[in-house]
Formats: sequence, C-alpha cells, structure tokens
Amino acid sequence: MKQHYTSLRFLFSKVIIVSAIACMIGTDATAVPAWRPHKRGYGIAGTMGTGAYATAVVGLGNGMIVSNDNNVIGTTVPLGTGNTIFYVADTTSAYSVSSTIMTAGILREDIQALAVNNHSTPATVFAATYGRGIWKSVTAGMTWTLAGAGTAQFSNVCVRPNSDTIYAINVTSTAPSRQVFMSTDNGNNFSLSPDTSLAGVDGMFFFKNRIICNMYGNNGLRIIKNGLPDHTDPSNVSSLHFTAVTVFRDTLYAISNNLTTGGVFMSGDTGTTWTLVTHGVLGSCAKGTSKALLVGTTTGMQASFDGHTFINYSNGLVTPSGPSSVTHIDTNNQYVIITTSNGTGASTMFADSAIYVMKLSGVTTGVSTVAFEAPSFNIVPNPATDYIVLEATNITSQHIQLYVYDMTGRILSSANYTNPDDMRLDVSALAGGVYMVRLDDGEHQITQKLLINK
Repeated sequence: MKQHYTSLRFLFSKVIIVSAIACMIGTDATAVPAWRPHKRGYGIAGTMGTGAYATAVVGLGNGMIVSNDNNVIGTTVPLGTGNTIFYVADTTSAYSVSSTIMTAGILREDIQALAVNNHSTPATVFAATYGRGIWKSVTAGMTWTLAGAGTAQFSNVCVRPNSDTIYAINVTSTAPSRQVFMSTDNGNNFSLSPDTSLAGVDGMFFFKNRIICNMYGNNGLRIIKNGLPDHTDPSNVSSLHFTAVTVFRDTLYAISNNLTTGGVFMSGDTGTTWTLVTHGVLGSCAKGTSKALLVGTTTGMQASFDGHTFINYSNGLVTPSGPSSVTHIDTNNQYVIITTSNGTGASTMFADSAIYVMKLSGVTTGVSTVAFEAPSFNIVPNPATDYIVLEATNITSQHIQLYVYDMTGRILSSANYTNPDDMRLDVSALAGGVYMVRLDDGEHQITQKLLINK
C-alpha cells in the first residue's frame, strides 16, 4: 500500500490524447502523424548533384528553397494542390518532384545557410557561403547576385524580423574572435558590426528586442539586450554547446547536444535564466510551431505539445539505412519542412538523404473519444531530506530509468526500476537546494522538480 504525504505535488492534468499514439500509450506507432517524403535520395546525380546533402532549408510562400553543398534547388511550383503535396516529375518514382537546380549567378561554392527577409518587397533570400561571401536573390532563388564580403567564409546568415538588418557570421577567424558582418539596407552593403558582444557567436535568434546567441563551441548562450553591447551570459549553461534556439508558446527554448549535460532548456524571462526541461533529447535543430515544439535529433524527430514532455514523432522517417538524422527544420505558409541524412559513408548518407513535409494543421496528437490521464509521477515527500518515493500514473513499463541532476544539467544520481509501483530513491547525499528528477521508460520522458531541505 502506498504511503501518502502532505507535500508540494506536481500534477499533470488530464488531457485528451489519441489512443493510437504509441509513444504515449503503447499502441501502434504508425498512428502518429506521418512525415511525407517530398524528395528522397537527392544525392543521386541529376537531382541535387552527386554526393550532395542538404545544408539548409527555408520556407518561402507556399514553396521552399533547399541548398546543398554545391547548389540551390527549389520547387518550381508551390507545395500542395488539392489533397496532394507531391509534384511528380517522373511517374516511375513516387519520390520525384518538380524541382530545378537554381545556380544562376551564384558561384558553385559550399552554401552553409539560408535566410529570408519577408519584410522586403519582394522577399529577399540570402545565402551564406564558405569562401564566396554573402549572396542574395529577389527572384525566389532563381537568380543570385553577390551582396558582399566576396572572399570571406561564412557559416550563418540571420535576418532581424520586421527590418532590413542582416547579420552574417564570419568564420575566417576562430572563436572567440570570429566576426559578424552587418547590413542595414537589406544586403546592399555589408560591414563589420560595431557590436563587440557579437564576437564568437554561432547563431542568432531574435525575441522581444533581444538577440539570443548560441556561442561557438562549448561557450553557452549570450543574451544581447535591445541590440546594444549590454549583454549577459547565463552562468548555468556557460559550458554547453547549443545548436538551436526557438520559441514555443511565447517561451524560449534552447537545444544543447552535449552528451552528459545537454538537452532541452527553457527560459521564461527572455533568456536571463534557463532551466533544463529534459536531458534525454539531444538535438541538432528545433522549430516552435503553433501546435508543437519540434526537435530534430540524430535518430529522428521529437515533439512536445506542452513544452515539457516529449514524444517520438518520427513516423515515416525510417530509411533502408535506419532512422533518419534530422538536420534542418523550417516552415512555409502551409507545411513544416525538414531535411534528413543517414549513414556514416557517402554512399548511404547521400542516397538516403531526403526532404520531408507535414501540413502545419497535421502537427497534432489528434483527438480521441476516450479520455486518458497523461503519464506522470509525483515525488513524495517534496521537499525531501533522506529519501523520495515516486508515485507513477499510467506508467506500466518494466524498464524504467531515473535520473537526478542539478540545475546545470549535471547528473548526480541514477537508478533502474522494473516495477513502477515500487520506486524509492535515497537522496540523503544531496545538499540542500533545487534538483530535477527525470523518469524515462523508453517511450516518454517526464521531468519534475525536487526540493531538498538540509
């Protein structure tokens, strides 16, 4: 019989969940909304070019532009007509689509990143190249002109929303002295940014008059306030490598791929402080949509519909070489667009690389006529001193892993359980403070806060 304690309890409310979501309730995995291949095997000669894989993707109107290491391709017509999302150019292949190699004017050089300025008319597409400067297109990627810094090596290009300010990250110099070029006239002229706080950045995300920068290497995040040199470097994530920053439900999320201390972090105060949501999701890219927070990993896609609990969202991404590694995520007016790669050698990685899409309206757990209580657990007592007991709800797995880690993401304790009704953990060695407890049963991961009083 379970003991009950008067304590601070963290409850997950009842929600309506599709009865077929395998990650949540253990039924058929194919019921999770499936990603549809828009183009597969684009490393084959004659499509994107021999030995090609996607380096960036951006949504543009109802279509998209995808770059590989030598070329830029894009749909010649918008995605989707009626009930189909395919434009089949070759009737012998379900994965062929009407697309075109778009290299008019742009030199064949490694394209590292793409960005779109929708504030300009027409929309302007920017391409950062490794050794050939920044290029721009005002014809939806059909023709390109050199925008600036023609011999510099760039790893990223970012557009400040609702403005004509463009940032380009120069990797000719190494961190922390790598430089940022800036244009305030939609790419007509580029010059070195006078903001010294931008030195050493790897990427930028703009949120509420702040620039959230993921720094190069294991150097954490930098929050630049109001676009001025007034900045802060949150201390509890200062030694992590972050691959992406995004926003979901007006909350910032940052993704770190560090094996021991990384995961998904969130900030509710525009980036000043960060809390680890889950350690188990180590991503390479992320995108917040109106429905879900999507995180691409080396084994597929993870999705969270509440910002805390993640489920496997990889239906349709498995290839002959195994699970797909999601490399880029973006959206257009109608679709979520992702690119993937597979394998360790060129023959498999390039042949199994693909572009997948899912309708924005289809990014959902769905609706069922049956109500289920979401998988959850309570920690009792909480606050605790010597030990804790986990009271589980809707968790039936016999292979449960439990982790206790501090607010920097460092794992302090772990345990394995075979019975969800008998999970007790000694916490007497923990100092007084705030910790996070993560439960992983192989299908979903749930995190709760633990208070230790000493």
